[in-house]
Amino acid sequence: MKNLAFKGMFTSIGILMIACSVLVSCNKNHQEAISQNSVDKIVELANQQYLNTLLISGSETSTFIAQNDGLTAVYMANERGFESNATEALNPLTSCLKSVQLSREQALQVRKTLIIYETRNADIIKSHREAYAKIQARMEAARIELLKQSTSAKMNRQELSKKLENLKAQFEQALKEIKEKNAVIFSTNYRELMLNLSKILDERQWGVFSKCLSS
Repeated sequence: MKNLAFKGMFTSIGILMIACSVLVSCNKNHQEAISQNSVDKIVELANQQYLNTLLISGSETSTFIAQNDGLTAVYMANERGFESNATEALNPLTSCLKSVQLSREQALQVRKTLIIYETRNADIIKSHREAYAKIQARMEAARIELLKQSTSAKMNRQELSKKLENLKAQFEQALKEIKEKNAVIFSTNYRELMLNLSKILDERQWGVFSKCLSS
């Protein structure tokens, strides 16, 4: 009887352990699915921010300029900005990371991850800025030429306004083409960063971080 009782007890314990193991596995898979879903949303948001041209000036009296040379802030995140306490050094990504109360070990891992991210982005950011500088110089030369024609009475104010609007459209189209060329690699690097961060942060921290970054 005792042997049967022990066997029954061990069987129950074994079933309980298996059930716990399955539950833990399910919870882990569920959390990974949630993290993956939020990563997809964050990556898509950054991609859309990058592709949307933000021309902050470009008229008869001002040169053509795009915000951050047409780059989105999170693609320029780096370890120096994470380390600095200066408000101007923070971008949305490093600011959101600072808001989740990282442990010392987590902060060290985040710094290493950001260094890798910056290194991977360095060449593509350089390429983007060089291409942007070329189209900006070309558009500015065209704007100055239009102003010369206007002052020499070769066109009236209405014609000048129309030509400047056309020039602005050309600038935005040229910048859009640069962005479309670079979008895939930026998104790939950003996704890798987000996946690494999702492994460093715990569930609560990731929830706070992803919400902050998406707001």
